[in-house]
This record gives sequence, structure tokens and C-alpha cells, in this order.
Amino acid sequence: MKSIIKRAWAVILLSATLSVAQAQTISNPAPAANATYLGAVAGRGVVANMTANAGSPYQTMTRTGYVATETSFPRPVLGLNWYVPQATNVETPNGGTCTTTAALEYPAGTYTQYRFAGAATGAGNSGDVVVPDPITTSVPRGGNFWVRWWLSCTSGWTYRGNFPARPGDGFNSGTATADLTMGGGAGPAGGLGNIGSLHVAPLAIIGQTSRRSFMGIGDSIMSGGGTDAASDYSGHQGLLARVVGGDYAYSNLGVSSTRANQFTAANAPRRIALAAYFSDVVSNYGVNDSLNGIAAATTLTELQRIQTLFPGKRYTQFTISPIVTGTTFTAIDGSDQTAHTNAGIVDSLNTSIRINFDYWDFRAAVELAPGSQKWRGGWTGDGIHPLPPAYRQAGAAMYGPASRLPLQ
Repeated sequence: MKSIIKRAWAVILLSATLSVAQAQTISNPAPAANATYLGAVAGRGVVANMTANAGSPYQTMTRTGYVATETSFPRPVLGLNWYVPQATNVETPNGGTCTTTAALEYPAGTYTQYRFAGAATGAGNSGDVVVPDPITTSVPRGGNFWVRWWLSCTSGWTYRGNFPARPGDGFNSGTATADLTMGGGAGPAGGLGNIGSLHVAPLAIIGQTSRRSFMGIGDSIMSGGGTDAASDYSGHQGLLARVVGGDYAYSNLGVSSTRANQFTAANAPRRIALAAYFSDVVSNYGVNDSLNGIAAATTLTELQRIQTLFPGKRYTQFTISPIVTGTTFTAIDGSDQTAHTNAGIVDSLNTSIRINFDYWDFRAAVELAPGSQKWRGGWTGDGIHPLPPAYRQAGAAMYGPASRLPLQ
């Protein structure tokens, strides 16, 4: 059985509605021994990375499943109609205003309505972060539960692309989408359709806990969208999720094509504030920086700057996987791979990461042989992104004693 260390962290509770200005004033807590904290109690938290129908009224109704990593009274952290565009890494409100309702479904078919400052309906501006009032329904550790969330906004909607579905997840959307938060309809998702590859889901699920919890920031390898196929239906997708998912709470805030030098206090105030609900922050930034020819020393400085955005947090950096060129990437001996022009930058950056950070060695988990600058055969499809076998190996290699930073 994987070991657990009970960590305690004092936190500052996000207000019922968190504006950008408020987000910038939230401080991150220092550890406090032998006490619980208000933190993440389930995995599968995500940030929206796409938008549609801006300027027109739109509604979404979703059902998202979770497994509790702590016995608690779980509540969702809800982002109202804002997203992080791929490549820019700038949190972007979609415009207009929103109203919302939500419910906890536990056990299946039994609903507890979330209230917002005592009201059944919450409201806010596009760009706000909303946390409902505490509830009295407890979910035991290991229990399956669902968050049902209806959101109506005056200017389109935002969503997560390539969301990994679990059986029972559901999604409806349109200009006249029924509010099914308190039930209604038939079928395993309670009247909701199949989510396909996109979804509207909470940023995090929070409750009182004394266990470690993880917030992942980074690029497409962190997010896993499009390359880490969730064929196992676990709902865990991406680099961090494959290491801690199932045993520890996490939110996967990775966004494709982003770089370390874009993750700033000005660009990411909500994500930085969200760290108040996590004991650990984990980054895999550095891949796209290296691909763009940015010097290793420059990227190291950016990674160290990012760490300073999370004072009091246990901060971990993944090493950078190989970058290669080729066409098939399937040869067992790596003969169909050629080191990328900037592979030397990656090597230099990894050396610096191992010296300057607590790190999880993703490079060692997927490299053909130490110093080879190549993937194991069949573990990448394009020379940059890992395929499912590589993600699975990452989880196996970096969980527990095999890691330089064990998950105690």
C-alpha cells in the first residue's frame, strides 16, 4: 500500500466570488504542523482552454465523476466563463455575466444542492471563481461521487478540450439547456449526453484534508490532451495525473504550447491563487522553451521565478523528456530517431533542474538509455509528446521510493 504522510497547511479561504483583483491578493500559506487544511480532496480538476459562441447567450450542464481521496464534505471550485488560450498562457474572460447552480450527487441518484451565500443560484462576472457554501453531506475516502453543474452565461462558453471521460460523465450544451443539477432524465449520466472530447468541469474539488495534494502547471505533456488517451477510463490524463492520480488529489492546469516565460503573475492570477488549496505545485515547463531555442540558463531563471510565485509550497519540477526528429519512432534500438537541433539545450536544462530543484525524473523514465537523447521505441508519435506507454511508465517510475522525491 502506498504510504501517506499527513501534511498540514494553513490556508486562506477563497471568497464566494473571486475577482481578478482579489486573486492577486491571495497569499499562499506556509506549512502548519499537525493540522488539517482546506484543500483538494479529489483529482481531475482542470482549467478551460477553449471557447465558443462568444457574444451570444449559452448554457452548459455537466456531470463529472470523482473518487474521494479524503473523507470530507466536498465542494467544487468553479471558473465562470474564462479560459487559458493555447500558446498564450493568458487567463482570458469570455465577457458578460453568468448564473450558476450545482449539486453533489452522492450516492448515485441522491442530490445535495450547493448554495451560494445562502441562495440556490450563484452569479458573477466572466472571469470570476466561485466556491459554494459548505455542505453537510460527507463522502468517505474512496467513495465515488459526482458534481452536477449548470452554467448560463451571456457571452458564449469555455471548456476543456480532450477531457478524459469516465463512465457516467455527461454533458449537454446549447441556448436553452435544462438545469438538471437536482436530477432528471434517464441513463447512467442522469439525462446528459456523452461528453465526447470536451467538457466543462470544476477547477478543483476541495474539503478539509490532512493529505498532500498537487497542482500541476505546464504544457501539453502536463495536460496529456490528445496524446495520453484515457482508454482505461480512469479519468486521469497527463503527466502529473499519471503519477499521483487515484491516490492523491490533484488539478491538471496544463495548457498546450505554453512556455515558462509566459507563466507570470499578470497572466495567471487565478491559477496562482488556486494554489491556496494545494500542498504541492508541480511544473513541467521548459519543453517549448527549449524547442524554441531559448538558452537553458534563461529557462532556468524563468523556472526559478515561477517557484517564487508559490511561497510556502512544496515545489517540484519534472525533468524534460527527449526531443527528436523522425517519421516512425518505433525501432527498439532508436535507429529511426535523430536528436533535435536543440537537444543539447534540453540536456543542459535537465542538468540544471537536477541541481536546483526537487525533481521527478521524467527524462530517466522514458529515455532509451542514459544520455542517448532518444525515446524508448514506440513511446512517442512525433518526437516530442509521450504516448500512453510513456505516461504509464512515468507513473510507475516516479511514484514512491523510485523517485528522488518520494510521495510519502
